[in-house]
Amino acid sequence: MNIFDFTLTVIISFFSGLILGYFLQKIVANLLRLYQKYIKKPHYFIEVSSDSNTSYRKKRAHDNKNET
Repeated sequence: MNIFDFTLTVIISFFSGLILGYFLQKIVANLLRLYQKYIKKPHYFIEVSSDSNTSYRKKRAHDNKNET
């Protein structure tokens, strides 16, 4: 490796680092958004029953009492 190859390697690495550093925040934010949308499991499930969601209303009322 001569000095010209070394200089070329340094320049390419520098500019690729600048470009990656500039877009890294957007790349990470998009990856996290995709992870949360497609991979991450929800923390809770809504209970659904056949009697017009009365169990859901009871659950929400119970949750609201616990918040205060």
